[in-house]
Amino acid sequence: MEDDSEQPSYYLDENSRDTAQFLFENPNYKVLFDASRKIKPEDIGFVKELLDRFAKED
Repeated sequence: MEDDSEQPSYYLDENSRDTAQFLFENPNYKVLFDASRKIKPEDIGFVKELLDRFAKED
């Protein structure tokens, strides 16, 4: 069995890899990622607050 730690990683860090894997396994969430790339940076905090409110309702 090969040791993966010696192979160069496609991703810059573990968080990037985990995010890419999540989007691959959950393609319905990609719409949120795509939408976030189209909004103004100053609106990201507002959108995050809205999503946090939805998460607290569960």
